[in-house]
Amino acid sequence: MALKWDTVLKEEEGKHTGTITMTVHVTVEKAEEGDGYYALTPDLPGCATVGDTPEQAVENMRLTIKDWLIKDNCG
Repeated sequence: MALKWDTVLKEEEGKHTGTITMTVHVTVEKAEEGDGYYALTPDLPGCATVGDTPEQAVENMRLTIKDWLIKDNCG
């Protein structure tokens, strides 16, 4: 599965604007223990999450990717 990520850059005093598009490949699998699912991506090391359903794991991954990118670039 691939998640497409779009970020719109805002104009700041004379700087150009644009959109960055990134496709991140995500793997969702059933957890070995319990009833949940986990999602991870080899494209972003250490970026992984869980959910009660595959859909929830994917939605949680969207949020985790956002946090991962902010942490990696701003922290």
